Amino acid sequence: MEVDTKVDLDLDYLRDFENKVIIRGYQEGMIPAESVWIPSRIGSLARTKFGRAIKTRFIFPGSLVIEYYGLKKKSLHFMSEAVDCAGSVGMIVDMVKFSNITEKHIKTLAPSMLSEFPDFKAALIKLRYESNGSKRVLLKEF
Repeated sequence: MEVDTKVDLDLDYLRDFENKVIIRGYQEGMIPAESVWIPSRIGSLARTKFGRAIKTRFIFPGSLVIEYYGLKKKSLHFMSEAVDCAGSVGMIVDMVKFSNITEKHIKTLAPSMLSEFPDFKAALIKLRYESNGSKRVLLKEF
C-alpha cells in the first residue's frame, strides 16, 4: 500500500484565514494571544518543507507572531523592529497559536471559511509532521 505524501495546501485560503480570522480575531480581542519572547532569527522549522509552504512572514501593521505547530510566522513589522534594534536577538511580542482557533471563532469572524477549515487544518498537520520525516499524523478532532 502506497502512502500519499502529496499535500495540497491552499495558500489563498491560508492568507485569507490569517487576515479574516486570526488577525481580525486578535485585533477584536476574540482570539487570545500570549506575550512571549521571540528570537529574531529564523528557526529551524522555517527551512523545512512546512516552513517553505506556509512562509515565515505576513503583513500586519504591528508586531505579532502566529504559531503553527512549532513554526513561528512573524509579521513584517516585527522583523523591521528587530532590524532597527541592531544587535537585538529577540523581543517580547504577542503570539497567537493556530491551535487555539475554534469553530466559534471562524463562525463569528468568517463563516464562509468554516466548511473548508477541517481539510485545511488536516493538510497543515500532515505537512508539518511529514516535514521532519515523521509519518505520524496527529489530528485533533475539530
